[in-house]
Amino acid sequence: MKVLAVVATPRKRGNSRILVERFLSYASANSFVFLFDAYKEAVSPCRGCNACFNSGECVVKDNMQRWYPLIEEVDALVVSHPVYFYGPPAPLKAFIDRCQPFWFRRFVKGENLKTKDAVLINVAASMADNLFVPSYYIAKVWLNSIGAKLVSHLAFGGLEREGEVLSLKEILRRVDEGAREFFGAKA
Repeated sequence: MKVLAVVATPRKRGNSRILVERFLSYASANSFVFLFDAYKEAVSPCRGCNACFNSGECVVKDNMQRWYPLIEEVDALVVSHPVYFYGPPAPLKAFIDRCQPFWFRRFVKGENLKTKDAVLINVAASMADNLFVPSYYIAKVWLNSIGAKLVSHLAFGGLEREGEVLSLKEILRRVDEGAREFFGAKA
């Protein structure tokens, strides 16, 4: 199984990174995990030029070019990020927006893309009502455009300090349970 893990946190031991690493530890030993770190990759924002509507390919030449084939060929995606102002951090949003060629191919040209399942892991400092709703819908629409179905959303508020999730047994239990279910269904 090929898994694309997409993580977007500026913190070295941020809660998002800790949880995605824990989640991925449940992938089978023969899985290939590819890690896209939104804060380490140089991905420019979408220009809105619509050149991809002609060719099905993005004309912006940067690190995103090497991720397009992987997005298409993986069997599963695990996406993890903190919520900033009810949405994903800017580097991840650039990655998401640069998936416009997939949207064009799928919904305009009618191509069948490889189907895959995905999970979204969100953390936030706040405990505000509906905090994770915008992030969920951004992920759901993006994932659908690349042929993925969002099958699980693990969301945890009240996490401000770097690494504090390690002391929260209930959150770790829920991530473990979600990972066993996600990867168990793919075995």
